Amino acid sequence: MARLNVARVKDLLQAFDFPALFVEELGWDIPPSRRPVPIELDGEILSAVPIAELGGVVTFEIEVGSIPDSADRAAVHRKLDQVRPEHVIIFLDALRTSSCWSWEKREGKKKLLRDHLYYREQSGAAFIAKIGNLAVDLSELNVAGKLDLRAAAQKVKDALDVQQVVRKFYEQYKDVLDGFVLAIEGIDAPSDRLWYASVLLNRLMFVYFLQKGQFLDGGDLRYLENRLDQYGG
Repeated sequence: MARLNVARVKDLLQAFDFPALFVEELGWDIPPSRRPVPIELDGEILSAVPIAELGGVVTFEIEVGSIPDSADRAAVHRKLDQVRPEHVIIFLDALRTSSCWSWEKREGKKKLLRDHLYYREQSGAAFIAKIGNLAVDLSELNVAGKLDLRAAAQKVKDALDVQQVVRKFYEQYKDVLDGFVLAIEGIDAPSDRLWYASVLLNRLMFVYFLQKGQFLDGGDLRYLENRLDQYGG
């Protein structure tokens, strides 16, 4: 994952300045045209404004009075599919205090929405860790300084396909927890060993989350490993 200027990303999120966030901090390109795409929804014309593009994947902003429900969001995606099959939509309320980052996953003939809410009141830490996968590192670009469509679409999937990430996480978590419980000595009751292992793993995960968000030691992405080395682990 590309290294982020976390403070700057947080400021742009708080300001709801998503065009600057994508272009200046995540490394996406300015779209060739910012001409709005008109989308008709329940008799109302919405304007889908391109704000960034990466390898043919376009991010659109749509400002609405209030965030549409999932059925309406899916309808908007279907209409944008006709213009840009690979896209992300950020729905914004009129006051620019809440947003819904929406992406459409394709599984065969099915299309599944993956939605992520961000509110101005949020600290932004969890959201920054999530969207960090959208960031582009120079080493990922081809000789023309671009990212191809397949690689760009995979970046979006890695960042926004939360169901896949959650399922994989819990499978791995259970394997690690089971092994940890068996390795603990000095605690006789199985329920106490499980409690101890769960507490320790949860605390380690919290520190890892801070590490991944670059909140520790000036953005040290190897904070845990370096501390283990420092104390002779």
